[in-house]
Amino acid sequence: MKIFNKENGKEKVYVQMNDIGMMNSHVHSIPASIFLQLLPEAVIIDDSNRMDFVCFDKKHEIDFLFLLIGQLIIKKKLKKCLYHLCQIQMVLNFLV
Repeated sequence: MKIFNKENGKEKVYVQMNDIGMMNSHVHSIPASIFLQLLPEAVIIDDSNRMDFVCFDKKHEIDFLFLLIGQLIIKKKLKKCLYHLCQIQMVLNFLV
């Protein structure tokens, strides 16, 4: 889960540790500053902390996360469209 918020006039994004772990596995160009927030404590993401939130407030981090979420939404919609197109194609093949 990602929460975009404005606090005291400053944009902030809260991201769950679980999502940060997923980004690490699937996204190739993550800004280093995102991981640097986790490094001082050498955080290992597990069941004890995967639902915890990390706050990001640097403009390039917010822009990156906003773009990433937009891409994920588009990908999900494309998968749904492809699924429906495949079903239509199966019906058309049946009719021919």
